[in-house]
Amino acid sequence: MQSRSTSAASIEDDFRCRLCLRMAGPELRPLFPPGEDQIVLLSRIFDCLAIHVSFLHDFNAMLCSGCREKIESFYLFRKQCQSNDEYIRRKRSNLVVGPEFERKDSLLAAVVKEPEVDTLLADFKDVFMNLKEKQEQPEDVKMPELAPSLAEQDIIEIPSSSGQSNESFCGFSLDNCARRSPRIFIQQSITEATERQQTTSSPPPEIHAGASQPELPKLTKIKTNLGRPRGALSKKAAIPPSVVKKHRRKAVLYYQGNQFARPKKCPTGGSQWSCSKTNCPVKLNDDKLLLSAGPHQHEPHVIRQGTIMNLKRRRRVPFLLAKTGHSESLVYDNAFRFKFSRQLPSGQQLWACEAAQTDECGAHLKIMGDFKAVACVFKHSHPEVKMILDERPPDLEEKA
Repeated sequence: MQSRSTSAASIEDDFRCRLCLRMAGPELRPLFPPGEDQIVLLSRIFDCLAIHVSFLHDFNAMLCSGCREKIESFYLFRKQCQSNDEYIRRKRSNLVVGPEFERKDSLLAAVVKEPEVDTLLADFKDVFMNLKEKQEQPEDVKMPELAPSLAEQDIIEIPSSSGQSNESFCGFSLDNCARRSPRIFIQQSITEATERQQTTSSPPPEIHAGASQPELPKLTKIKTNLGRPRGALSKKAAIPPSVVKKHRRKAVLYYQGNQFARPKKCPTGGSQWSCSKTNCPVKLNDDKLLLSAGPHQHEPHVIRQGTIMNLKRRRRVPFLLAKTGHSESLVYDNAFRFKFSRQLPSGQQLWACEAAQTDECGAHLKIMGDFKAVACVFKHSHPEVKMILDERPPDLEEKA
């Protein structure tokens, strides 16, 4: 049983608004009037306020008109916001996809009619039953008919390629072995092949002793451009291909510490050389030793020049160290140029011939110390090139 305090509190709550707890007044109305279930109102209260109100617990609850209006207005406001959100999302999707696509889609949906379920099932049954009938029906295997001559025989011989029979069947009737033994079919195919070969192939014509033999086509001699038979080799063909493919070495000339290249013949008989430096207009005539177009506007190519001791020949040989671009070249004995390869563990410098990569030249130098001595391995695969142009002595220039 409830106490007096709890019963009094429950009676007071029954005369208050279920939502705002407003006291009894003319605005309060029963939440569940007799004969009405108020399912719509209860669902709106739950959707808007997330409050669970039921007839089982709140059968005598009251609700004021203000709370009823607020619930109705808030529910309408909620529905309006949801419809507005749906409209905005549909508008965005139309901007991405395009209203024209949506219009065409609606038109196609109106024109194209979906097939009924009964027609689909009927078509499916027809196709399925036809396939099933085809699978169940066995295929008729037709056996080849035997020749009457073979059907009468009880002994079947298979001749070999030499014409002699190498195997026979005795004691078996054709009724038992016609279906089981494949040799009957082999015999039939062999006889057909031999008959066809006899009808198609005709024997070669006999050639008598006095008859004239057929003429053979004459063979014409094929001559080369040099008028020699094809078997003979020309002088150029006799040279190995490794020698023919050698690259020509460009002539280089050094004069007054600068490098010149690209010689051109002059009307006077000499050659005109151009400076190796890009955009340098200086040229040199080797017959008169004259420089044209003024002095050089760059640093000289030769950075070191002198002599070095050849350990094998025991004599001093001139050398010249020139720098072109970012690389250095060593001109040895005014004939060959070498490029720096690597530093050896013994402290010596290894210089390889500039044609080591292009012509597979194996010549190299081993420089000892600060260009004090050299050990040479001269196995050049190309001829030497003019490298140095000696300058005139001062006394000869004054006399001239």
